[in-house]
Amino acid sequence: MEVAPGLYQLKVPMPGPLEYVLAYLFPCDGGYTLVDPGWPSDEAFAALGAQLQEIGAALTDIRRLVITHVHHDHYGLAARVKEASGAEVLLHERDWEAVQPYVDDPDGAVRQMQRFLAMHGVPRDEIEAVPVPAQILRDVIMRALPDRTLRGGEVIEGEGFRWEVIWTPGHSAGHVCLYERDRQLLLSGDHVLPVITPHLSFVGRPGSDPLGDFLRSLEALKPLAVRTVYPAHEFAFDNLRERIEQIELHHLARMREMLDALASGPLTAYDVAHHVTWVTGDFRDFDFAMQGAAVRETLAHLEHGVVTGHIACGLEEGLYRYRLAQGAAGQIT
Repeated sequence: MEVAPGLYQLKVPMPGPLEYVLAYLFPCDGGYTLVDPGWPSDEAFAALGAQLQEIGAALTDIRRLVITHVHHDHYGLAARVKEASGAEVLLHERDWEAVQPYVDDPDGAVRQMQRFLAMHGVPRDEIEAVPVPAQILRDVIMRALPDRTLRGGEVIEGEGFRWEVIWTPGHSAGHVCLYERDRQLLLSGDHVLPVITPHLSFVGRPGSDPLGDFLRSLEALKPLAVRTVYPAHEFAFDNLRERIEQIELHHLARMREMLDALASGPLTAYDVAHHVTWVTGDFRDFDFAMQGAAVRETLAHLEHGVVTGHIACGLEEGLYRYRLAQGAAGQIT
């Protein structure tokens, strides 16, 4: 579907409630640039090829793959598209750094993540019950290593387009948005979505603050003149600044919930996650994989509280426990 002159939106199916990834296509260099090819499945690959055919293009016409971030539903098909077309793959350097351990030693990287979750209170039987497709992830990445890494500030040219690369860390360390200044269009990836909020995950990298990064990245988009936002899920929208303010309020409310939970005394991240109002339901009803994701999102907020001085953390009997910093109650604004 042509959503703006020369810009096509493709719906690439994926498992789960979101149903599909919205990929974007625009002409360049006698072919096309494809943004976020989609989930690694035969169904997704066939759907992508069929939609290209509908607009008079083919997989072999893809000259460049721009990946907004390294998550499976965005990067997953890059290998098959690259093999079919020889397209150049562009990925932000911070996302490439984040996935390199899974390329170099996938099993070791998984074991490290399991130890990390255990130290934050997740029961070991729950951790071990979750299948981790480390080898699948490694194979996808190894077959589509980035040909060029981005840093933010680059311009990606197309026929009638000049997309500015804006580094927007938070949902992933190397997430990027693409901004067309003259047409006032924004390809927002998962950074800003019209209804849901993107998952934020703390995975133990020293000094990292994914929630803080995310909030700063949102602020960086506010001054932009944007007529239409084209996200990677749900639907296009035109109220960027208003939506950003809604998301900021959402995370403020979540931080307050966690401070309220800690008012009763020190808790692990797993304990705190039980006190959060999750949009998708009660933490106790989640399967083990979703509970792990919820704990990592809880950690993103708790660690942001540590960075801002509202929360303290200490290692006690092999577990990290969080507590209110002295005099911190009620200070989140």
